[in-house]
Amino acid sequence: MIKTEQVWKPAALSEAWMLFQHYQDDCCFVAGGTWLRTQWEAGTLNRPSQLISLESVPEISSSAEKRGDSIFIGSLARLSALIEDPLIQEELPELAKACARTAAPSIRNQATIGGNVLTRIGDTLPSLLIYNAELIWFDGNSTVEEMLEDWLQTVKKESRILVGISLPLQKDYANMVMFYMKTGRRETFIPSQVSVAGRISCDENGDVIEAALAAGGGNAIPVRLRKSEALFKKSYARNLFPALVHQQIKEEFNPPSDVFASAAYKKRVAANLIVSEWYRKGCEQVASK
Repeated sequence: MIKTEQVWKPAALSEAWMLFQHYQDDCCFVAGGTWLRTQWEAGTLNRPSQLISLESVPEISSSAEKRGDSIFIGSLARLSALIEDPLIQEELPELAKACARTAAPSIRNQATIGGNVLTRIGDTLPSLLIYNAELIWFDGNSTVEEMLEDWLQTVKKESRILVGISLPLQKDYANMVMFYMKTGRRETFIPSQVSVAGRISCDENGDVIEAALAAGGGNAIPVRLRKSEALFKKSYARNLFPALVHQQIKEEFNPPSDVFASAAYKKRVAANLIVSEWYRKGCEQVASK
């Protein structure tokens, strides 16, 4: 039987930090708690005796808003709320899609964007990567900023408090191809095998101006596919050789094998999804001009 001695509900960020410093390894922060509960029940993570709930901390919001030339999303924002948020739908549509494809509705009503990020393998991460997301942390003294891409490459256990996520407003181009796709063994609440996201901008002649590609899924920590992006930026819609791009994606994306799918299979699926979406959306747009 899982037993927790105490659930703390700090009324300020500084109070939450003091509790964490006091209990150290015998505590953890919690908001929606969906991912933590999954691990506790599976026996893959020990449940600490002290839980520090962040839901009453006023410095951590549960909404999305424009702040200057960026969009700020509080780490307590529910996935279900982001799906319906007009600002997210208009400015960050692939994030809205990723939230909608995460888990079951009952889970999305409870799960937070901050919790999904902190898993390091959450389904929203590829979409956040293509939007150049920046994480806003509280380190006990002040808030610090860190690129999501850089944080995902670290291996140390995180001890800071995630306050929110900042995403720059996207530029408008003549043609913009965006996509988020997730594959799994079935449509119900299971981890994805492969998830990919892309944002490719072209001018009116079909020349690629910007490209952002990301892949993850399963137990793979999502990554930006920088070398694959470079191939796109050297091309335009009519001369992008699919075999070359397909091979580069397979070389760059390195997911682990699991009992359901080999690494080679996941590489191939990621490459297939990205190349097919580009040719389905990108070439159609240029051809229609």
